[in-house]
Amino acid sequence: RRAASAVAEADASAGASGPPVAQLRASRGIRRELAERERPLSEYMALPASQYSVLDAKRVERLSDDTFKCFVGGLGFLGVRVEPVLTLQVKTAARGCSISLLSTELQGSPLIVAQNDRFDARMCNEVSYADGGSDGEKVITSEVTLEVDVQVPWAFRVLPTRAISASGSGVLQAMLNLMVPSFTQQLEADYISWASGDDSRKALGDLTLDEEALEAEKENLQVKDLL
Repeated sequence: RRAASAVAEADASAGASGPPVAQLRASRGIRRELAERERPLSEYMALPASQYSVLDAKRVERLSDDTFKCFVGGLGFLGVRVEPVLTLQVKTAARGCSISLLSTELQGSPLIVAQNDRFDARMCNEVSYADGGSDGEKVITSEVTLEVDVQVPWAFRVLPTRAISASGSGVLQAMLNLMVPSFTQQLEADYISWASGDDSRKALGDLTLDEEALEAEKENLQVKDLL
């Protein structure tokens, strides 16, 4: 969950000998071209957040019309498995929407669960559309930034904090490299379904992480396993 105050208080009380904090950073942007259909993209992008069925993945729970809890699946880091549960809020704008992270809960081993009061996570996905280079062509853009500050658990303090930050950033980058293209692909599929007159708003896919694909992307990025 959001715990910036807890991290700051822990550092202040411990002074110079306070717990080391790893800083994990990743970002991913993508442009997806598509042909406008029977119903205009502008109308689709102006729909209330509750009608974006792309967010109705198999492991998404609606909390309100614009707030969702998302179970993204597991990922491995420092030899342990982490299962983040994200609470997201979607705000629509004139030419798109903004998806912001409200809170994060870590699930997994007792070591992982204990970190819930020792990290601060921030994420924003700015989604917009624009005219393309030819008549009837549109471009959907998704720009995601993800930042995590986490106190290094005692079990891993023998490792350099900088190395933990680099490895963790690589894991987050691999995750975004998979999830952002998948998100825009599902957004296009949902628009095509809606534009054809299908108002059932059934889920069209699953945004859950594919762990094998994640490991392959980590290898492609040459993310170092520290343990």
